[in-house]
Amino acid sequence: MNKNISILDCTLRDGGYVNNWEFDNRTASGIIEELQDAGIEFVEVGILGLTKKAEEQVKFNNFSEILPLLKKKNNKCVYTLMLTYSEKDSFQIPGCGEDTVQCIRLAFFKPEWKDALKYAEGLKQKGYIVFLQAMATSVYSDEELEALVKEVNDVEPYAFYIVDSFGVLYNRDVLHLMKVVDDILAPGIAFGFHAHNNIQMAFSNSQVFAEYETDRHLIIDAGIYGMGRGAGNLATELIAQYLNKNFGKQYDIGKILNVFDAYIRRIFETYYWGYSMEYFTTSSKNTNSAYGWYLNKKGVSRLKDLSGVLDYIPDDFRYTLITKVADEAMEKYGQDDNR
Repeated sequence: MNKNISILDCTLRDGGYVNNWEFDNRTASGIIEELQDAGIEFVEVGILGLTKKAEEQVKFNNFSEILPLLKKKNNKCVYTLMLTYSEKDSFQIPGCGEDTVQCIRLAFFKPEWKDALKYAEGLKQKGYIVFLQAMATSVYSDEELEALVKEVNDVEPYAFYIVDSFGVLYNRDVLHLMKVVDDILAPGIAFGFHAHNNIQMAFSNSQVFAEYETDRHLIIDAGIYGMGRGAGNLATELIAQYLNKNFGKQYDIGKILNVFDAYIRRIFETYYWGYSMEYFTTSSKNTNSAYGWYLNKKGVSRLKDLSGVLDYIPDDFRYTLITKVADEAMEKYGQDDNR
């Protein structure tokens, strides 16, 4: 069994989709410190994104806003930050140093991947550890994924990720994607997995990922109590306990539970995340779960109607919520005499 496995906790970043990233500096710092002390190897401190709520969010307009969260940074834990390729032009990225995170995770969709890889080379030149996140990996054909990985090898990032953005993967799908990638990915590049729980497969799929026989470094994303967009993510406490029992890891489960008690419980009491029939439906249509949230807010409450509206979302727009596209789909569904 491969024992070179790490956890990346993305509670603050992916969990931010639940509460609009409203973790103030005290809360975010407390979560980061507890996770660091628990032995979590990578902690994502937030995401770059334009906002008017500096000091109240872990959505950052610039790198200076991240500084208060870096006071306890040490060599045992790598701090990461998410950057969505489509929003890259909104931000100035300084050179990596003592007053920055060590790692940038660059998220991109299939139509963007060639340009995203070129941009990643620039991040490397600035001194950052770079993770490449192939969002909605399930929409790539085997041939497309092979072509992507070959070009990833030329960039030589620290890690390349399979991302189950729509929560559609089953065990056999994860195994298949792992084999396609692992057969081509250069030996020195780590391999990561980010699960969503739309069909309640996040934990099971992550176990399959961990147990895959490979010599390379594996990294598994998770959030406290599964906190994350829509149906949520893999739970940090579950995968940490699993890796302790099966791979000889020594994560401090008590400190992870402290995070829930001190910070996450009260958020869950206000905002719900987790499995729901709506998020199952978006998964069954291979569509971003944000469409389910938006259409529900627009009054599409019956699952039959949600499914029908989603059928009118063009394939090229299923990656991410575009409200105009959703509105047009609602209108077309309303005009369908066969519904």
